[in-house]
Amino acid sequence: MAAVGSWYQGAIDSSDDGSTWPALNATGLMSDPESHRWSNGSFTEPQARTIIVRVCNLAGVTPPTLAQWNGWTKQQKYAWLRTVQSQLYTNSGIWIDLADNEATWDDPAAIILAPLNLKVRQAPLGATP
Repeated sequence: MAAVGSWYQGAIDSSDDGSTWPALNATGLMSDPESHRWSNGSFTEPQARTIIVRVCNLAGVTPPTLAQWNGWTKQQKYAWLRTVQSQLYTNSGIWIDLADNEATWDDPAAIILAPLNLKVRQAPLGATP
């Protein structure tokens, strides 16, 4: 996690090292250790590609070339990512997805956390974290 946060801080957002990203685990209980961290954001095309290329490199997956990426439609980019998502996750522990959130917003808990059987760790109601 620290390596990803450090890279993210250097390449994408100098004020964000990942340490405040919400912690996840399979139960959502604070008493169970975190297994993952969650981050999402609104990125420019070059930033999105930078993130995707970095995750591909970490996972040993060949990323699309700049010419391919720039030549693809949005739907083609999404389709390509769907073909490598599981391999990226298996090899790097990082699940990455794209959403355009045009017209309607995608529910990240439904499209990312639920399929990975992850929940945000939360203190029980009334408890002090």
